[in-house]
Amino acid sequence: MDNSILAIYNKDRSVLGTGFVIDSDNDGIFIATCGHVVTNCGDNILVEGTTPTIIQNKYKEGIDLAILYVEGIQLPPLAIQASKITKEAKVIGYTRLLGDPIKESIQGILVKTKIEIKKSDFLTIDTLALSTPEPISNGYSGSPVICNHSNKVVGIVCIQKDKTKNYAICSKHLLDIYSIPNEVKQEVIIPISYGKVELTSVLSDEEHLFIKHSLSENLTASLSSFIADSNIWVEPQLYNIPEDTPKKKF
Repeated sequence: MDNSILAIYNKDRSVLGTGFVIDSDNDGIFIATCGHVVTNCGDNILVEGTTPTIIQNKYKEGIDLAILYVEGIQLPPLAIQASKITKEAKVIGYTRLLGDPIKESIQGILVKTKIEIKKSDFLTIDTLALSTPEPISNGYSGSPVICNHSNKVVGIVCIQKDKTKNYAICSKHLLDIYSIPNEVKQEVIIPISYGKVELTSVLSDEEHLFIKHSLSENLTASLSSFIADSNIWVEPQLYNIPEDTPKKKF
């Protein structure tokens, strides 16, 4: 999973953000990130040192999301989940150490759902509030918010309010701008239906009578044992009579 989370920056590395793989084809990978990261990088944008193609950037339209394409790389995509979001998650993204990008994971994040940011009369952004045990720096913009339960991406980090309060766009908006093959809109468990199975055997009247009598004798002996001493265990008897065994007559 970590290998599919990538650093995004400009040539002089004054801008830093994070992106993650959401899809691939035979020639390369598609990456989701924040629109403001792409806008701030300008024409000098790089993904791990490679110049990407900007497929979409919805930042000016009020949706802080962008899709990039990078040729010559093959990495597995992260699964996307747009529903059934739990209250605990982690974020994996980039920050700086001595001026250089470094990937770090922030665990133990509490997620508050059902938050809406009204951009206009026609656009409302479903948002997650993230309460973190440590600061999420600017380099984490575009990082995936990964559900602890499903291990799937439920949001994309986009806004830092203060050192322990951040916001993320819900993954549903990512699915609105890009159709992802492995998206999880709703997990449905389909029960397995088993047909009826009938077991039959061909026995003569004499064989039926023999089995009935044997079982009756065993039951009587068992009941007698329990009446005489409750500590006695009577081993069950299984009858398997070869066909050539002479039948007992009653």
